[in-house]
Amino acid sequence: MNNNIVFLSDSHFGTNNSSKSIFETQLSFFDDQFFPYLIENGIKEVIHLGDFVHNRNNIDLWILQELKTRFFKWFDENNIKLHILVGNHDCYFRDRISHNFLSENTNEFKNIFVYDRAKTIKIGKYSIAMIPWIVDQKTFSVPKKCDIIAGHFEMNNFPMMKNIMSKGGFDANIFKDIKLVFSGHYHIKSRQDNIIYTGTQYQLTYNDFDEEKGFYVLKDNYELDYIKNIITPKFIKLYYDDDVITVSGLETNKTSEITKDKAKDIVSTNYSKIYVKKCKNLFNFDIFYNSLCEVSKNDYKIEIIDTEQVVENFNLTEFEETLETDTNTIDLIRTFIDGMTFEENIEKNLLMSLSSEMYQLAQDESLGLSND
Repeated sequence: MNNNIVFLSDSHFGTNNSSKSIFETQLSFFDDQFFPYLIENGIKEVIHLGDFVHNRNNIDLWILQELKTRFFKWFDENNIKLHILVGNHDCYFRDRISHNFLSENTNEFKNIFVYDRAKTIKIGKYSIAMIPWIVDQKTFSVPKKCDIIAGHFEMNNFPMMKNIMSKGGFDANIFKDIKLVFSGHYHIKSRQDNIIYTGTQYQLTYNDFDEEKGFYVLKDNYELDYIKNIITPKFIKLYYDDDVITVSGLETNKTSEITKDKAKDIVSTNYSKIYVKKCKNLFNFDIFYNSLCEVSKNDYKIEIIDTEQVVENFNLTEFEETLETDTNTIDLIRTFIDGMTFEENIEKNLLMSLSSEMYQLAQDESLGLSND
């Protein structure tokens, strides 16, 4: 019998104001890659580490029914167990997890197991402590009698998003006696010693730009495989010059020169922005831009960023590392803080971390995600 266990996290179904096209894109990963992988490899146990949905108190009814008939039901039909931790986005209230999306909407499925309180389970040879979102970290004590911890933790000094480290939360050292810790919550895949943040299984925003996505497979003797997502669209950046067009984000840490026809192919299947370096012939650029818009990927318009107003001598690597005129709010905050001079001894990383948390809170408030 195959005792391999699959770990994934932070699916955030219903993101982008319950966009149906985004939802279909998310499900395509499961339909076209994830579910076939489980069947082909005889996987019988899946652990989802929380934040299954995005909006904590307002789930679109169409999306809810689609999740029931096309996601949860699949596990019953294929006799595969899905264990799901309650994450902070799954909870209706911020100060308790008793009212949550998962507990209320999965009772009819025999192979869906929801964890809204700590519990240790046995899967194959592994004893796994299942730890949902912890509202009050002062009340938490690390389980002792387990091989693995699966949680939805906020931990200090892990990447929250590209180039932004978390400041606050648990110290990783409290888990030093546990063989492996898998956690959801942060969307960037990372590992420090025995602690693994699985990250999201697909790119959700430009904060995921140039980040590898997928899921983990735990085998015998703590051996791990990482399965890359090869299905869903990426958030890419096109760089336009009268003489050359380049693209970054298709392959991690790689920028490639492409033709205009290739650019159209890329834009038709990915979310795109265009950074204009040099454009002396506006007529030609307008034709090119309109040709991209005609095939552009659903909900996202193609945004134009004029880099000529920022740098005089364009160097792509230096440009990415120093100043990026991107309308992504987090990037703008980072650029602003990096350019500031403080009289006092203030850590810019800490200021950036706090600003990011405030920005995320403001986003939640604007979408009606806050409850007192």
